[in-house]
Amino acid sequence: MITFVTTRAKGPVGEWIWGKYLDWLKSEGGYKSQAEFARQLGIDRALLNQYLNGRQNPSKANAEKLAALGPEIYDLVGIPRPDPALEQLERVFDMATQEQKEEIIRYALHLVGTLEDG
Repeated sequence: MITFVTTRAKGPVGEWIWGKYLDWLKSEGGYKSQAEFARQLGIDRALLNQYLNGRQNPSKANAEKLAALGPEIYDLVGIPRPDPALEQLERVFDMATQEQKEEIIRYALHLVGTLEDG
């Protein structure tokens, strides 16, 4: 049996997180604390309470952690959603040598037609 605890979640972010917490409780099959939920997300429990109470919105870094619950967190806090193509390009770029990075940049500029003469 799942026991639901009432909350005073405030604001769109707090209400969204509270709904995701309730969903998580259901998926876990029973009562789990908010501290366990915060650990699962990789954020501090006190910070989770700040979000739930509407006292603070997540930083970009914490919005990325909360996005594991759903990408709509970006819209709620006014942060642009990550571009999957850009994320893939960043991973490739991080693996490249300096020479390869310069070649990638030249090729990308050529593809979009902004390669300067000279």
